[in-house]
Amino acid sequence: WLPTMGETRFPVYDLVSTWYHEGVPGHHLQIAQWKHVADSLSRYQTSLGQVSANAEGWALYAERLMDELGYLPDAERRLGYLDAQMMRASRVIVDIGMHLELEIPADSPFHPGERWTPGLAQEFFGSHSGRPADFVESELTRYLSMPGQAIGYKLG
Repeated sequence: WLPTMGETRFPVYDLVSTWYHEGVPGHHLQIAQWKHVADSLSRYQTSLGQVSANAEGWALYAERLMDELGYLPDAERRLGYLDAQMMRASRVIVDIGMHLELEIPADSPFHPGERWTPGLAQEFFGSHSGRPADFVESELTRYLSMPGQAIGYKLG
């Protein structure tokens, strides 16, 4: 799965960890294994895969495993992986801040003392994720409609 948003060319550094996340050893392997053993699993176990923390936890583990095993062989690809991790951490901050309307800490360099709003979340995510404005906007819509999903996705 890749949100193309009209693009047809993508930098390799930004895709390698996504390949591991979505392919093997990520979701593709995970879903194939579920299908393989489905008859021996309970209904609870087969429906657990629909929990974001379960499914994404595995895929994020797959990314990390490939890094630890040395399959991100150069600085460019490793930075792509770390950039994706930073983006996911930014999502968590935005998700929690927006939905709880928390006050931004007074010692923060980003709008100290203000309360999180969708506008501030968009500004923060845009400046800390390195993603284009249309992607940031779509992510903000996603997390406004699914409170807590960013946390489950990041922490598994």
